[in-house]
Amino acid sequence: MRLVLAYVLKHSRVLVAAAGMLGASAAPALAAQCAPREQIAQTLASNYHEKPAGMGVSATGALTVIFASPAGTWTAVAVKPSGLACVLDVGDGWTDLSSLGVSAEAE
Repeated sequence: MRLVLAYVLKHSRVLVAAAGMLGASAAPALAAQCAPREQIAQTLASNYHEKPAGMGVSATGALTVIFASPAGTWTAVAVKPSGLACVLDVGDGWTDLSSLGVSAEAE
């Protein structure tokens, strides 16, 4: 399972791009990116140097965590109360606005 998760996260940027081009038909590929929260956090830390940068609770009760790296890569993960975590989206160009002195009200 760990090797599969590492492979999926490594190639997830391609999967997300494909999902955008294919629409709903690519959703099952993205849904397969689930594992225990600790396993996803370890994989993101070891493979991408991403660590939690922020989080919030959704209306469904899931905890949404944004993992980000100093290089600017980021991964959004939804964590269910059961501890199961699923990758929602990935990207590049993450900017920590708090380090720039920008407040949410300025946006």
